[in-house]
Amino acid sequence: MENFGQYLSFDLVFSRLKFVSVPQIFMHMAEAAAPVLEIGADVVYQALMARERAMPSGVGGGLALSDIKIPGSAKPVVIVATLKHDVDFNALDSQPVRVMGLVISPERDGPYHLRRLSRVSRLLKDNALHEKLLGADDEAAVRSLLMDSGGGWLMAA
Repeated sequence: MENFGQYLSFDLVFSRLKFVSVPQIFMHMAEAAAPVLEIGADVVYQALMARERAMPSGVGGGLALSDIKIPGSAKPVVIVATLKHDVDFNALDSQPVRVMGLVISPERDGPYHLRRLSRVSRLLKDNALHEKLLGADDEAAVRSLLMDSGGGWLMAA
């Protein structure tokens, strides 16, 4: 059996972020990820916003997924957040977003970046998990749901 943890860990988890716009959310995530990545928050933020302009991260069903590769970053970072308010991420189905996933990888990570993104995508697209995440009261509850193999979510990813 493949070692799931080798390719996906949840480095930063946020519950019920109170921000109401994409730039606010990305700034918060950039500031949180920068120390882990060992690069400036402004570099992360600019990369996120450039990616968002090129391809909006709203994938539908109340979910947004974004990914970037950053030259010089120390290691990959996977972020999952639930949002307190509906946020418009320009999803194809026009539904507002309440769950956000973000994968940031070193530029050299190639296929590992795609594997992380694919697994985060499959995990967060699970409708049952999505609903439970929206009901999670804090970061510990969100992290527990993400790691709960009893729910079958990790096996699906």
